[in-house]
Amino acid sequence: MADIGTAERRGLAKRNDALLDGSYPIRNCRDLHNAIQAYGRAPAEHRAALRRLIARRKRELGCDQPMPAEWHLDDGEGHHHVIVRSSSRDSRDAKMRPDEQPSYRMKPRRPKRGDH
Repeated sequence: MADIGTAERRGLAKRNDALLDGSYPIRNCRDLHNAIQAYGRAPAEHRAALRRLIARRKRELGCDQPMPAEWHLDDGEGHHHVIVRSSSRDSRDAKMRPDEQPSYRMKPRRPKRGDH
């Protein structure tokens, strides 16, 4: 396995073949396999972007590498979608119907002294 230099990583990031910082470059199907294997070691803040990158590059490269089963969602019409969640709040809200969505309103501010 060849190491990828900084200049090549920057080029891959510019072409959207890696994350913005050049991490997880995906040039070919072998790199795709490596990115899927490394997903669990990725920092939490990179995981949603990495999952999107992996799904897009898999489609662009035409790789037959299977995606992990827990990344898929069947919409009941035979279409499968990759699940991308950015936070635990988003994942809870994604399971609710739109009319059940909690409202995240700010509390009304207390009047300051002198406000009437």
